Amino acid sequence: MDEKYILVYRLEGDSVAELERLAAELESVAGIQPE
Repeated sequence: MDEKYILVYRLEGDSVAELERLAAELESVAGIQPE
C-alpha cells in the first residue's frame, strides 16, 4: 500500500468511503477521470 494512503487511513480511522472519495479526488486532479 502506498505510504500516503496509509497516512490517510491512520488519520481517518477505518472510513473506507472517505478513502475512496479521496482517491477519486486525486484521480480527478491528475486528469485520470474514467468515463
